Amino acid sequence: MGKSGYKRFKKQEKAKVKLKGKKTLLPKGQNVTNTTFKVKKIIVKEQLKDHGEHELLSKKHLNIKELISRLSHHNMKMRQEALSGLRELIVAHGPQSIQSNFTSLLQAAMPLSLDLESDVRKDVIKLLSVIFERMTEEQLTPLFRTIVLHLTCAMTHIDPSVRADSLRLIDVMLEAEPSLTAVYTAALMPHFLNLISRRGDGDGWGRALSLHLDGQITSEKWRGRVIGRLNRLFAAILEHVRKVMAPTPPRAVEWDPNKRIYLNLYYPIFTKRNTAVDLTNLPIQEYANTLMPLLLDTFIEAVPKRDQEDSQTACVVGVEMAALLQSIVQIILHLQSLVKHCFRNRSESQKGWFRQTWGEQVVTRLVKARFPYSISKANSNKRKRESKQVLDALQVSWDQDPSCPLLNTQLCLLTFLFSQPSELWTRCVQYIKNTLRNARRLQTEESELLCECLEAVSGQPTSSAASSLLEAVCKSGLTSDQHVFDFLTRIACMPTHHLHKDNNFTTWLDSLPALLCKPVVPLSAIRNIASIATHIHPAFCNSLDGWYEQIICKLPKMEVTGDENNEGRRMVVGLAYRVNDWDLEMTLNVKEIIVQGTLGPDLTRYLKEILWLKSEDTYNVELKTMLQELLQLL
Repeated sequence: MGKSGYKRFKKQEKAKVKLKGKKTLLPKGQNVTNTTFKVKKIIVKEQLKDHGEHELLSKKHLNIKELISRLSHHNMKMRQEALSGLRELIVAHGPQSIQSNFTSLLQAAMPLSLDLESDVRKDVIKLLSVIFERMTEEQLTPLFRTIVLHLTCAMTHIDPSVRADSLRLIDVMLEAEPSLTAVYTAALMPHFLNLISRRGDGDGWGRALSLHLDGQITSEKWRGRVIGRLNRLFAAILEHVRKVMAPTPPRAVEWDPNKRIYLNLYYPIFTKRNTAVDLTNLPIQEYANTLMPLLLDTFIEAVPKRDQEDSQTACVVGVEMAALLQSIVQIILHLQSLVKHCFRNRSESQKGWFRQTWGEQVVTRLVKARFPYSISKANSNKRKRESKQVLDALQVSWDQDPSCPLLNTQLCLLTFLFSQPSELWTRCVQYIKNTLRNARRLQTEESELLCECLEAVSGQPTSSAASSLLEAVCKSGLTSDQHVFDFLTRIACMPTHHLHKDNNFTTWLDSLPALLCKPVVPLSAIRNIASIATHIHPAFCNSLDGWYEQIICKLPKMEVTGDENNEGRRMVVGLAYRVNDWDLEMTLNVKEIIVQGTLGPDLTRYLKEILWLKSEDTYNVELKTMLQELLQLL
């Protein structure tokens, strides 16, 4: 069987047609490879052009157009060199160096924010940072949509490192152009939510937190970074809304008979065309309902609940968890302010919707079982630089006891806004009093926060929290702080308020005229005192009667900071109208000031007008006679 099979195979092979190649042999002497070749010149005309004498060139002797063309080069080093060259030109020669090519530059540079090479993406962000710092908002507005579109592509990119770098691009945008970035909130918000959550089951708007499994950091750290940027976005939105809603002050026209004045016929001089985008129509209620469960769940996962036995001690959290909590608290406060602004023309029930819906959950989860908080720096030495930046944001010194006063005061404000007076209010008030007792001087953000707490508790007449806090403020000597001074002035200018009868408040009113005897007085303080004088508080008026003689005598040597048009001195002179206790000695001193003209011609004339007006309006016959006799002598 084996031999027959082999014979059959051999017979089939012999039957196949053989294709034999023809053998050609080269003659002797010609079996050598021909190495001759032809050459033609390749001329690229663009490379032969000489650069202009005044043309801006980079260190590599490339102009703007050549650098922009290299942004699309296949080699990574070439793209990096082009980005570095563009940044170099902008820093050296300003934004006018790229003004004519700005559109083409952005269209070529923005796709590199999605580049697979991390170094290229970082260089693009550096270039955009330089551009944003040197370009005006009007110049960036037409092309900002292009930047936002590429940002959204980066936030939804399949590569986790590209998504991480998109947060750096957001930082640059919010740092340089927060108002422009806030305009595109509707485009950015869904992508922010997708970075930390996924849609829940069903057709509703519910969302569930997602895990960050494809990156080099944990899910908690990733959520903290995203929520931190989201906090900055809401801060930009709130600032934009306040700017749009702020009343435009009337324009003053200075009359000069020797000059021609041009008045706008179609837009009166007391109006201003506002081209800012109105963000009050944003779906804030929808954002809050979607975002609040995610924020609260993120915090609950990161910070466990304390035992009841440890309720008297501070809840210790890490540096990153403290930063996460502060971002969550600030977002909640921003949402509360946005609801107040956006719902200003709606019913009271709609205005209080956010508090009624989320107030109890916020206070229960963030404050009740955990307040106050303190920071543990045990594991922060490995990345001390990054941890120090977080501590600076929390206004906690690395060398001091990290008791988180700013964060805990913000939680106190949440408690005052979202709950009724209770034992928790007492704890919060006591914490603020202890903080003020140990604080020598408040930072700007801390003083603003203190005023917000005072405003929140002053809305509850039945509670003693407002009086207790005001007493702590007066004892700590913080009434001279600009924000506290402005808050107390607003209270004094209200027709009725329960703090008007408070002893600490009346003591503060009594101390105001003495401030005008100091050698240096800020203009803002004089304005506040002049406003308070119009409301005729007995404590203030009695004190003014006793101090005004000394005030008017020291007025020529008074230095008013921030006063360019002699406005402050004029207001101090105008306080003479509010003085009711005139004696012979005071009358003689005022007469001497007017006769000698120590106040200057303008203020002297104004003082005489005030005295004449006072003599006409007063019902005190003795005072009227005294002032009339004084004016007759002048």
